[in-house]
Amino acid sequence: MRKESIFLFLGILLPMSCVQAKSLQTTSKCKATMLTEKSSLKVELKGMQEQVQRAFYTDMTLHKDEELSHLIHQLTAAAEGRSASGVQLIAYWQSYALYYNAIYYMQHQQLDKASEAVTKGISLLENRDQKTSEDYAMLSRLEGLSLAFADSKAAQLSHTMMEHSALAIELDSSNPRAYVVAAIGDFFTPKAYGGRTRVKALLTKALELPTQVVKSDYNPSWGREEAYEYLLRYLLEEEGGKGAKELLDKALVEFPYSYQLRSINIKPNP
Repeated sequence: MRKESIFLFLGILLPMSCVQAKSLQTTSKCKATMLTEKSSLKVELKGMQEQVQRAFYTDMTLHKDEELSHLIHQLTAAAEGRSASGVQLIAYWQSYALYYNAIYYMQHQQLDKASEAVTKGISLLENRDQKTSEDYAMLSRLEGLSLAFADSKAAQLSHTMMEHSALAIELDSSNPRAYVVAAIGDFFTPKAYGGRTRVKALLTKALELPTQVVKSDYNPSWGREEAYEYLLRYLLEEEGGKGAKELLDKALVEFPYSYQLRSINIKPNP
């Protein structure tokens, strides 16, 4: 096995100077430096998903674009001077924050800013080497949001979005977020083009999987709330609401403060 492959297997993307180092002592020092950087990043990015969500809800409540923009600025600054692996880890959370930043702008009718945020998020992940299942899932999620600004390119972008969600599943079939983004893509695909045929199966699968195989404070765990939301919307729109009330009750036990879930209106049976 090549040295580069060994280091990548360990989850460390070393600079070429380290990979090519002839001295075992020099290589060991390089590895130690990169491991130290990765450990420090884990601390810096701990709870980042919750930080982004709190910032989003604060901005939405106060109708001010402050907390999310500040967090994005912090992440951008944190990426400066990092190794390639460090930049890639930060880029995921930058794109995640930009996704919510775009939603904020869309909700406040600032469509130019929303489009700019989505484009930045997509660019961060598109430029990432050796994309993981998580990268493709987040990329597909951003591409789905960008359809609102796609115009004549919507069909091509929709195809790319579905390709990326399929790659997310292919790379890691235990990743629930991969199934969620695939289901959302299918949900919004017109029936005339084969849409809404896999939504229920994909979201059911997502809800059967743990949010993380290995518990981690700095890796993503989103997707379960979204799975409930779109499964409820599907049941209401395609199956006459059968089973929706029971599912919503279950979802609200897990996510009692969810704005998306509480916004779903289920009319009682006559």
